[in-house]
Amino acid sequence: MLLGVSLQGSCVRLNEAHCANAEGSATCRERSPDRPYCSLCYEPGGPDGCTDEPLSSECRADPDSAGSGASTGMLGSGSTDPEGSSSEAGTTLAVDDGAESSSDGELGADVPPSCGDGRVTPGETCDGSDLNGVRSCADIGLGVGVPSCDAMCQLDTSTCCQPNGATCMGDDDCCSGNCDGLLPMVLEGTCAPA
Repeated sequence: MLLGVSLQGSCVRLNEAHCANAEGSATCRERSPDRPYCSLCYEPGGPDGCTDEPLSSECRADPDSAGSGASTGMLGSGSTDPEGSSSEAGTTLAVDDGAESSSDGELGADVPPSCGDGRVTPGETCDGSDLNGVRSCADIGLGVGVPSCDAMCQLDTSTCCQPNGATCMGDDDCCSGNCDGLLPMVLEGTCAPA
């Protein structure tokens, strides 16, 4: 069961700053030694995924760290395109916690075996209408909007965007579609009215 959410101004683009899109915890140790762990979970890792807290196995981005079986793709601010194309951004994460899981041939990723039962279990960030306590994009530091749960039992944040006055790294970050003041050498601007 999917929770459908339709909002104007959806933002879907790859979060290239996330540590799992680089070298995982090694990236965190290099960027910020006081936050050496790369987290796939929305909490406690921030937008870059780095945190100072040791992680549970389902949140580890490094498949070889402390016996974790996490497998990652590129982390986006959206979900996998259901048509399987490699358009804009976003992939879904699947975490292997040792249990058998089925694979959706169209998406080519492992679906947690309990996905779709309405309860969040290891390997899932949500399940159906159970968003694991997340009520809005602001709850996970992603501006305004309401996330939903995708077919892989991962949060779909494609409806999240930044309001006017918020920091942005591109037009797609802003609800208005206008990231003002973005210069080639400056990696951030400010969301402004369209």
